[in-house]
Amino acid sequence: MTLGKDKKQEERMKYRVIIEQDEDGMFIADVPSLLGCISQGETRTEALKNI
Repeated sequence: MTLGKDKKQEERMKYRVIIEQDEDGMFIADVPSLLGCISQGETRTEALKNI
């Protein structure tokens, strides 16, 4: 059985993301509550998108 788009329920969870800039200027995004969930980007926006 497949649910149609109007009946499909999308569940989202919110997590705190810590973004810091390293010594090379890259932005590091880390989700402390999800072990190992870390990414980087050239901008804050890119780091957040990559996480």
